Amino acid sequence: MLIRFTVENYLSFNELIDFNMIASAEERHNHHILQGQSAENIDLLKTSIIYGANASGKSNLMKAMSFAQNFIVNGVAKNLTIDVKPFKLDSSCENKPSRFEFEFSYQDRQYAYGFAVDKNQVHEEWLFEIGHDIE
Repeated sequence: MLIRFTVENYLSFNELIDFNMIASAEERHNHHILQGQSAENIDLLKTSIIYGANASGKSNLMKAMSFAQNFIVNGVAKNLTIDVKPFKLDSSCENKPSRFEFEFSYQDRQYAYGFAVDKNQVHEEWLFEIGHDIE
């Protein structure tokens, strides 16, 4: 289940933005919350709605998630450029990698998977288990 998605330097997102499904301490609508299975797990919203003014980034958030999903599932063919679209209103962002990260829960464990890419290469890729002590 999705916990959080972050994106930076992609389409209209210059700085790091965060979309999360973490439930607040609000107790009036408990039927909309997926309770954590243990004290280590966080409570998450079952659903979410994205709303805002025109040109506020709603569609670009969906495009960012879609790009990241497609890149993870399909990758890119060898010797082809990556079809990433960095923020255009700041010339310093043109050569800066775009960054995408998903935090999710799977089988009562929480993970963070992400990557940073530009048109030519993958600069970083990571997968961490969140809340797991290394001994």
